[in-house]
Amino acid sequence: MYIINPEKIKNKIKTKGLISKYFIEQNIPVLSKDRDITYFADSELFRKALGFSPMWIKLLMKFS
Repeated sequence: MYIINPEKIKNKIKTKGLISKYFIEQNIPVLSKDRDITYFADSELFRKALGFSPMWIKLLMKFS
């Protein structure tokens, strides 16, 4: 189940495409989904997964 109106949530991270797929494969729970945009909670779990992610994920996150 997803949150229908993610714009009301303050602490969220917005991702697209390969970045979203990577974090979903890392078993990070999805907060909401709107077409091709996936929202994740800005949590310690997400930050830890981001810290261990490959460099190309970190670069894509910086430029998206």
